[in-house]
Amino acid sequence: MIKINIKKDLRGLDVMEKQIPKRIYNTTKELADQIADIIHKSWSESAPSSPGNPPAVVTGKLDRSVRVERQGRSLEGRFTSGKDAAIWAVLIGEKYAATLEHGGGSILPRPFVLPAALQVADGLPDAYREVFNIRW
Repeated sequence: MIKINIKKDLRGLDVMEKQIPKRIYNTTKELADQIADIIHKSWSESAPSSPGNPPAVVTGKLDRSVRVERQGRSLEGRFTSGKDAAIWAVLIGEKYAATLEHGGGSILPRPFVLPAALQVADGLPDAYREVFNIRW
């Protein structure tokens, strides 16, 4: 016969449970900040940039319009009510941002948001694993 015992000490779980919402909130904000930082650092060196590469900074308006903002409590996530959701948005305020990102008319796409989001998305499991103090 083979016997395997699995044990988890639950002391301190009540303290950890109280800390988790704030840690999720802070982690979510940090991830949004990372996306904004990557965008700020991704601009191409020369203007106009070649299609498929991020746009270049010419006037600086696009770069200055990138910001992270807490979204209102009225927004609801799929599995949580708005009052419990930690929702942060990376906003790009210039009207032409979407055209640069996706292309339009005679302008070919010069993505800068999606590559930043994908770069941060790779670290999502680890970031939230840290929130819950999960170790493999």
